[in-house]
Amino acid sequence: MKKTACPKKRLQRHPKFLLKPLTLTISLLFLGTAPTAVHADAGVTDLGWLGPIDDRYAYSIAYGVNSAGDVVVGFSIPVGSSGTHAFRWTQTTGMTDLGTLQANNTGNSVAYDVNAAGNVVVGDTFYSGASAHAFRWTQASGMSDLGTLANDKTTGQSFAYGVNAAGDVVVGQADNGTAHHAFRWTQASGMPDLGTPPTAKAPIVQIPVPG
Repeated sequence: MKKTACPKKRLQRHPKFLLKPLTLTISLLFLGTAPTAVHADAGVTDLGWLGPIDDRYAYSIAYGVNSAGDVVVGFSIPVGSSGTHAFRWTQTTGMTDLGTLQANNTGNSVAYDVNAAGNVVVGDTFYSGASAHAFRWTQASGMSDLGTLANDKTTGQSFAYGVNAAGDVVVGQADNGTAHHAFRWTQASGMPDLGTPPTAKAPIVQIPVPG
């Protein structure tokens, strides 16, 4: 999909620690800056943003879509906030703010992937101060903290980049106290440390359909 954005508009950059590594192959859909934007591709739909319709600084970015193509996830700037919040979009509900793990939904969050059915979303969010923790969001339970690889399960940061079709296996990278290692999370096993290959520096970011 082509990147689409209004010309001569400087978009606010998302905090570095919430950005997906450059090793990932992603399609960014730059929507925002003005509802009257002209798109070269007639198949592109403007998903809008979480802020006021007349906010000239509002924008949104889509990172993931489910297998049916009817659920989109990413981040946007919500009403009354200078940070970014993860969103889940459907044709019926429009763009829904998934919030953060901090009190009163302060801080930032971003959604990177969604399962096949579109009801499980993963990404990362502010947990404490400027630290980010991986999250798994469901319609039933909302946003759940997946923790980190540190001994206390909270120190450091973690980032969830992918989820399997069933929504019960999450992958990404997390802080183990000395370095960031790949992880594979399940409800039963929690977040085991997968380590790193001898020369690899990028996290695991994709799961085969069976999980």
